[in-house]
Amino acid sequence: MARQGVTYSEVAEAASELIGKGKNPTIEQVRLILGTGSSTTIAAHLKVWKENQNETSLISAKENIPEELIAIVKGLWERVINISNEKVNVITAQYHASIDDLQSDLDKYRHNNQRWQHLYNNWNKEKDALLTENKRLELELQQYKDDFSILKSQYDASINQVIDKQDRVNELTILYQQSQKSINHIQANSQEQRRVDQQQYQEQKELLQTEVKKLEIAISKLNALNEAAHLEKEKLKTDISKLISEAAILHANLSARDEQISRLDKDKQEYLQSYQHWKTQSKLLENDIRHLQSDITEKLNDISDLKQIIKDSQSKINQLQDTNHYINAEKAALENRIKHWEIKEGLIPA
Repeated sequence: MARQGVTYSEVAEAASELIGKGKNPTIEQVRLILGTGSSTTIAAHLKVWKENQNETSLISAKENIPEELIAIVKGLWERVINISNEKVNVITAQYHASIDDLQSDLDKYRHNNQRWQHLYNNWNKEKDALLTENKRLELELQQYKDDFSILKSQYDASINQVIDKQDRVNELTILYQQSQKSINHIQANSQEQRRVDQQQYQEQKELLQTEVKKLEIAISKLNALNEAAHLEKEKLKTDISKLISEAAILHANLSARDEQISRLDKDKQEYLQSYQHWKTQSKLLENDIRHLQSDITEKLNDISDLKQIIKDSQSKINQLQDTNHYINAEKAALENRIKHWEIKEGLIPA
């Protein structure tokens, strides 16, 4: 650190020392005693000292006090003043240093306060962003729940459709079985009737009447079957009317053997046609059943796809719930950090 220039007290003390030695205080003499100082500074201080010495001479002459005593007292007083000024300067320097330290601390605290304020604002922004993201995720979660409800409704509706289709298949299967039984029964009755007519026609009239009754019973059974098979109802009624008419003709003309046999052959052909018709209907029913089974298979595949979609949706809902829990935990941790910081900074009471 550079040395400061000589002070007035140093110059005055050196001049008083020279006076005590009986020498004239000059700039060079004072510099020799002090060992430093510029001529300009020493000359200025020495001029002031000499003016004060003139006042001292006047006081000495007026009060009849030795001039040397006044100079010594004055030198002591100036020395005391200089020491006091030095102490005041040290205290002032310490005070300014303390002020500078306090100002530095204040600037640091202000900078930290700005930084913490910036962090606090960023945390608030992150908090708002997390709240917004949380609301968005909650809305998305609700949307997935709604989609899940819709998919579940579609799944239930598909299940009901499958159940209805299965019931329809069961009904068609039962109808097919009944039709097959009717065809077998008609075929058996037709063969039995022909055999009886061929063997017993010539023997007695009463057997033919019994067969007619059997035909009437068969016609009644056919009527019952026609009620279950609406598509063949009108044709079967026509066949029954023909059979009744032919039975009446046979009853009235028992002696017309050739005509009766011809009519029996005709009945046989009609029964065969009915058998073929029922067989065709059975094949159609089988085709319908196959189509229904194909539809059921497609529905089951659709249901399997819906189950997979529901499973994926449920998995995504679980992931969103886990994300929501994580965001809530992060939110709580961030709020705790903000609260601790506010308590630490004294923004809120502990």
